[in-house]
Amino acid sequence: MGWPHDERKLAVHSTMLRNPVQACLGRSKRNWRPTSRQPGIGKSAWLNYVLIRAIKEKRFKTLLLESGSTSPLTRTLLIVQEGLVHTLETNDFDPDLRKLLSEKTTLYLYDPPEVDLEPVFHAGVAAKVIVAASPNDKHYKGFFKNGARPAPGYASVYYCPLWTLEEVASFYHGQVPEPVARKFFYFGGVPRRLLKPGEITKEQALSALEGSLESVKLPAVTSFLNAPRGYHIPSSYQTAVPHTLFAFNPVQDFQFVRLGFVSEFVTTAYTEHQVRSNRQRFLAQYDRARRDRWQGAFAGHLFEAWSHFSLPGRTVALERVRQKAQQHRVIAIPKGADGFLDLAHCLNQENPRYFRPDSMVYPVIDSACLSEGHLYVFQMTLAAHHRPRTGDTFARFIRTFEPYAKKNKNGKAVINFVWVIDKSVHDFGGEPLEDLLPSTSSVLLVQWKLQPPLEGRDWEALLEDTPREASPPE
Repeated sequence: MGWPHDERKLAVHSTMLRNPVQACLGRSKRNWRPTSRQPGIGKSAWLNYVLIRAIKEKRFKTLLLESGSTSPLTRTLLIVQEGLVHTLETNDFDPDLRKLLSEKTTLYLYDPPEVDLEPVFHAGVAAKVIVAASPNDKHYKGFFKNGARPAPGYASVYYCPLWTLEEVASFYHGQVPEPVARKFFYFGGVPRRLLKPGEITKEQALSALEGSLESVKLPAVTSFLNAPRGYHIPSSYQTAVPHTLFAFNPVQDFQFVRLGFVSEFVTTAYTEHQVRSNRQRFLAQYDRARRDRWQGAFAGHLFEAWSHFSLPGRTVALERVRQKAQQHRVIAIPKGADGFLDLAHCLNQENPRYFRPDSMVYPVIDSACLSEGHLYVFQMTLAAHHRPRTGDTFARFIRTFEPYAKKNKNGKAVINFVWVIDKSVHDFGGEPLEDLLPSTSSVLLVQWKLQPPLEGRDWEALLEDTPREASPPE
């Protein structure tokens, strides 16, 4: 939902066509339809779409669009009746407004302001209502207080997902401009940020997140992880769980949500900030999320970000997988770069650095490094099985790393593929990655696993228990 830059057209997310629009413009008996989504995702533009569609379909005698009201005593509405459009300055107690809302032939569209203001609600409301609100209950909790929620078929909430990069590409005829792709990497699929003209640097993105990183309250985040939320989210979460960092990802027919980050970049910024502020509290939060079956994706984001934070500059112990004989290797992972460096600069034999992609063009691995001249690529996962993308994608991607790998006596480039897995994952046996490479490939993949401890002192204990013998050449 939003207005694409330099385009005279309205982009509407398909999710919001399938659910509340069909229900409210169709013949459903449901009257109240709160529709919640991330601030900046385009709720105002979406309501304009609903209004235009309702005018064309002529299923309602009266259309009301309320936007910009400041209090129950100063409401501003756009009214469409019999092809005529006019505005109305009114209040909650206006008998003419109440009469319109008591008729089933009225469609009432409500765009909440920043203040805590709900739509006009009273016992006699028979109109169909769509409220496009941010993801908390302050703009529609009155529905449930007045018995709307328990009544079968009367009211429900739909949560809209963030835009995917493929959906954003539809704004631009399939090709996302580099400045927009960069904003997507930083802030996720929020049109308000993506469609704003101009470019943005990494430093500017971090500066934009600074206030939210300071205001986030871990107890509120932890409380949210207890179970999926449905129907309404307490308004306290709006400030304690800032929307610039977190997204409420819909599940189960878009009527429940799971907590997630808006982007991988935000995940990293959040993790580094929390670890520096209170390491023990952050690790406790991760441990709780890891044990919650509803929050696997959220825990996975935390684990990956924690791994990126803790691995660079550390000596680690690897264990070989997908072979019968037990085999170990101890390697020193180089420190990360101070700023962004591309692949060629990080995988430099003279001064290697821990490489973490600063874009979304590496779909198979999460990071890479050189250690004593050997190439290691890392994939973080909480799952017992994690098969990468199949087909040409994996083989084409692996060829990108081939120039940086040492060759064995048979002339094959040896790439050490390291699975970074949580300590709770047992019997991880790797994946048949060799099946994803063509038979003529000049690459040899050697798989290892690394289970990083969460505490610093446990790293040393792990190294002490690891055999130090050198691995034979491949």
